[in-house]
Amino acid sequence: MDRALRGSLEETGLSSELLAVEEKEKIRHFNSGVFLFRPSKELGMRILSAFNESPLLSTFKFPDQDFLRYFFQHRYLPLPWQYNAVKTSRTWHPDLWRDEEVICLHYIVDKPWTKVGQDGLAGCVGNDSVTYTLWWASFRRWRKETEVLGKAGQEILQIVNQFVDNDDETRSKEVKRSGAGQ
Repeated sequence: MDRALRGSLEETGLSSELLAVEEKEKIRHFNSGVFLFRPSKELGMRILSAFNESPLLSTFKFPDQDFLRYFFQHRYLPLPWQYNAVKTSRTWHPDLWRDEEVICLHYIVDKPWTKVGQDGLAGCVGNDSVTYTLWWASFRRWRKETEVLGKAGQEILQIVNQFVDNDDETRSKEVKRSGAGQ
């Protein structure tokens, strides 16, 4: 998952079938990067029926997101940006971004767990060390919790470690300086 949860999703007071963060440039057009919904058998059957019957599926550029937008069109409540805070917004919109307000941080584009470029800088124009540090801190906590699960935990870690850059030689200079991933 390319998100780091920093707050509780329970405080949303889910009162609709779906809550989602709207994309700023599109009115009433939500981003399915983070959404909350109240599952039920009846809702599941309606979703499955729409999925099986819609002639639009082959036209969807982003199938999961576009289908959810189609199905829940005009039937969802918007969540504030803090529930899907896109990490690049910290760089491009510093006047709007507040670290302490972020509930769910979304790592679009460059991911903190992958190797970085030749320049050794972290992510978006080299300005992602703070957001990367948050991900690595969450990952370190999860790794410690998983290590105590014995054999099952070791198997999980073995799989996950195949996809996480744990090599200090390849980690960004900026991320190393910030203490992330250590």
